Amino acid sequence: MRQLEKFKERLAALDDPMEAALYIDKMREAAGYFCKERYLDEVILESDGQFQDISTYGVKRYLESEIDKWEGVE
Repeated sequence: MRQLEKFKERLAALDDPMEAALYIDKMREAAGYFCKERYLDEVILESDGQFQDISTYGVKRYLESEIDKWEGVE
């Protein structure tokens, strides 16, 4: 299963707009960690090297990725 399918399933199950917004924020955070390990050029860093944001293409790469087999924590 790709991250995109998991994202769509969980987002569709949410009725509260605030919960949906928080879920989208958490997805972007997860995409940031994913890209920091695999696609560093998609991560936007602050001048001190701290994570600031992730590119749209980085989010795309994350959503296209397969869910790791060890990922069992919901």
